[in-house]
This record gives sequence, structure tokens and C-alpha cells, in this order.
Amino acid sequence: MDQIVAYMKVKFDPTRFVIKERFKFWTTMQRRPEESIQELAARIRQAAAKCDFASTADPLGEELRTAKNYV
Repeated sequence: MDQIVAYMKVKFDPTRFVIKERFKFWTTMQRRPEESIQELAARIRQAAAKCDFASTADPLGEELRTAKNYV
């Protein structure tokens, strides 16, 4: 049973590439003309969940590493 659960987790909960998700976050988070502040905040929360910001122990170093990949 454990093997089935592990297999299903790999298939339906794939590991995300954090740098790619953060790039998408920083490049797409702009308020749309018809969007309310509450809708923007909800969209930011949803997108940030994929970025794993909570695990960042050194925010400056992490941002420099991420910014280096943008160039």
C-alpha cells in the first residue's frame, strides 16, 4: 500500500522547480485593471504557495541567486 501511495504522490503532486515558480511570481504579479485589492491579494497568496518563500533562511542571498537567473 505504501508503494501505491508513493507512486500516486509522484504522479499527482509533482515537485516544482522553485526558481521557475518564483520567476513566474515576480513577472506576473501586477494588478489587472478590473481586479479588486482582495482579488489581487488572493491571487498573490495562491501564487506564493508554489514559491516556497517560507523555507528561505537567507532572503537576501536567495533573492540574489534568483535574480542572477533572470538575467
